[in-house]
Amino acid sequence: MQAFRTFFLVLLKKRVHLLTVANSSLFIVQAKIDFNSCLSENSQLRETFDHMRLEKKTFDTIRLKLEKELVENKQKIMEGIETSTAAYEARYSIKLYGCYKLKLTMSVNSLNHHKWIQSNVS
Repeated sequence: MQAFRTFFLVLLKKRVHLLTVANSSLFIVQAKIDFNSCLSENSQLRETFDHMRLEKKTFDTIRLKLEKELVENKQKIMEGIETSTAAYEARYSIKLYGCYKLKLTMSVNSLNHHKWIQSNVS
């Protein structure tokens, strides 16, 4: 019985050892599969990042061009506003001067007419 027990323990140890080796082999195979899938995903992510970097560069180029164009358009608008304001002020001052000149002319004409009436009536 002792011999059978010893034989059984040896057989059990061998079986445990085989299962451990088999499990560790399966674990190693699964680890390799996981590692390879991580490498594949990493490669895809790098390609995506490279593509995004190119898109960002294109976007930045276009954005800078549009910002420069915006600044130029703002300057043109400000110049137009300044020119328009100056023209309006000039027109307004000419109008005021014209009204003043017309009033002055009318009062001179009125005085001349009044003097003419006085000289002809008397």
